[in-house]
Amino acid sequence: LEAGAATKAAQAAAAAAAVAGPLGGPILTAAQRSAAGAAAAAAAKDAAAAAGGLHEDDVHCVIQGVVACLSSCLQQPQQLQISLINLSRPILQPIEAAMHQFTPSLGAGETALTAQLPLFDRLATLFQSMHHQQAAGQILQQAWGPIDAGLQRAGDNQAAIERLCRCLRYGIKAANKSCMQLLPVLLDRLPVRFQQTRHPAYMYVVSELLKTFASEPGADVSMRPILTALLTSSCSGLTSLQQLDDNPDLVDDTFLLAGRAAAYCPRMLLTPQLLPPLLDTALIGVLVQHREACRSVLSFLTRLFDPQSALAALQQQAGPDQAAAIALLEQQVGRIGQPLIRMLLGAAVGALPASRVEELAPVLQAILKLAGPKGVMQWIQESVMQIPEFALTNSDKEAFLTAAAAVMQGNAGMDGGCEGLEEALEVVSDLCRRNKRAMKAAQAALLPPQLHAQLSLAV
Repeated sequence: LEAGAATKAAQAAAAAAAVAGPLGGPILTAAQRSAAGAAAAAAAKDAAAAAGGLHEDDVHCVIQGVVACLSSCLQQPQQLQISLINLSRPILQPIEAAMHQFTPSLGAGETALTAQLPLFDRLATLFQSMHHQQAAGQILQQAWGPIDAGLQRAGDNQAAIERLCRCLRYGIKAANKSCMQLLPVLLDRLPVRFQQTRHPAYMYVVSELLKTFASEPGADVSMRPILTALLTSSCSGLTSLQQLDDNPDLVDDTFLLAGRAAAYCPRMLLTPQLLPPLLDTALIGVLVQHREACRSVLSFLTRLFDPQSALAALQQQAGPDQAAAIALLEQQVGRIGQPLIRMLLGAAVGALPASRVEELAPVLQAILKLAGPKGVMQWIQESVMQIPEFALTNSDKEAFLTAAAAVMQGNAGMDGGCEGLEEALEVVSDLCRRNKRAMKAAQAALLPPQLHAQLSLAV
């Protein structure tokens, strides 16, 4: 409302709030509360009707203001629920009518959808503003049909898919477990929509579902298929560094979803169908140039390998698959460990900007602590020794190996990070970057030959 939406609708809503007296004032009588509720509900209706005369940004301010007034005035949850549902109707009704009139065969579906997108944005703002799960659940149940129809008709309109998924995500977040009835159809439709467009916004929606329902009984049966389907499908299209660099949003949301799974339900992630391809993609993703995408990859790897994160969560979730999941993680560390260390060091000595080095150290630290003495120091020593001496002297190599050994011996914990290891990695980075010849030689020694051409390391 402070943004300038000084309309009669907003004034009516403010008047309704005034009936309730100052915040923290005396308790209302039943008659006063009823009058306030009626005024607020009328204001909500007037606000929606008057929205056509406002700038779109102001419409969103009015929605936020009316929801705040309703929430302040209506003390009875049932009254608030009814009023919030009534507020959604002027938004939903024209959307529903438009969806029924779409004729994709005539090529008008996408054009008609574009005209309705501001209404989906208003609905997203309504979901963002409300704190009543039952009301949000009912509104989302009614909104799902138009949202799904919109996604079906969006075609290759990336912006439209983004806005529709944003509305759906905020609806799930607002409804929480009150959207349980909608879960089966979401789990059925979202993978299909993703396969059609490979739009990363679907990842974010599934991430919200995972956060909401991963702890529910039977979640493994219901949620694991969609998690596996989306992540394996995404990874199948991200098999080279060039593909990752060309699709940073998909990389970002893929590993945000994988990271959330590692935090909330590692048992769903640690399966033979999912973990190996995910780690293969993450191995290349360490070198992706897009900062946020790279950060998501590194955060996922840290969360997966940190013994106090995914492994600790897995050990708290007793079940028949627990031992197999732990064994799989250990087996994959053995498979991916040495190549990953070489990638991390290659990134530090020049494949990534120097400002990213501090983000690499936690991954290296996590794999050191998880794998322990099982050959990890040998992996690191073999990798470091590949760097030519003119780029990194033997004494500098020894200093780095000493810092790595301190992590394995428990002299540096995960809490607060490992300053010794990070500082040692930064020293290695600075020394190898001191001239172009040293930087290229260090990268060429550490990184696989198939990446040399793309990174301009080929002689």
